Amino acid sequence: MGRNLRILTLLLPLSLLLTLSGCFETDNPPQLEVSVIDQDSLPVPDAYVTLFTSQQEWRQLENPVQAWRRTGLEGQVLFIDLKETTYWIYCRKGDQDNSFDEITTQGDLKLNQRAHVVVHLR
Repeated sequence: MGRNLRILTLLLPLSLLLTLSGCFETDNPPQLEVSVIDQDSLPVPDAYVTLFTSQQEWRQLENPVQAWRRTGLEGQVLFIDLKETTYWIYCRKGDQDNSFDEITTQGDLKLNQRAHVVVHLR
C-alpha cells in the first residue's frame, strides 16, 4: 500500500499540471483585414489584394508575402498567420489600382490583434 501511495502522490501533481497547461491561451499570429473602396467610397468586390514587406518590393510587385486574395461582395479580404512587421498593401481591379497611394499598416502588426486598412482604387 505504501508503494502505491507514493506513486499516486507523484502522479497526481503531474496529471494536474498537464490538465492546467491546456487551459492557458497561446499567442495568435497577427491578422490584417483590407477593405477596398472606389472613389465614391463604395466597396469593390473582385479586386485582387496582396502584401509586401518592403516599399521596394511593393513598387516592383515582387515577392508578395502571401498569395493574392480576391475581395468578396463587401470589398474585403483577410490575411492571417502574418508576422509582427509593417506591410505595404497593393490592390488592383481592371485598370485601377493604388499605385499612386502608398498604403501601409502604419506600424508593425501585433500578436492577438486584427488590424484594418482601407485602400482606395483610382
